[in-house]
Amino acid sequence: DPAQFELIIFNRWGEKVHISTDPLKGWNGKNQEGVPFNNGVFYYIAKGNTWQGNEFDIKGTITLINQ
Repeated sequence: DPAQFELIIFNRWGEKVHISTDPLKGWNGKNQEGVPFNNGVFYYIAKGNTWQGNEFDIKGTITLINQ
């Protein structure tokens, strides 16, 4: 069985701005239309199972700084 994975990124108002179920696909700091978000703090939840079957549930923040 492949690993199960879900990554959800939220803005500061708690709105989902990115969802991925592909552990190899990260977030590029853009919305679904490809427009970069303004600098700021975003919150994430990453959860699933590893290839070895170990569960994980990680939460934290990401500071987005566009250059």
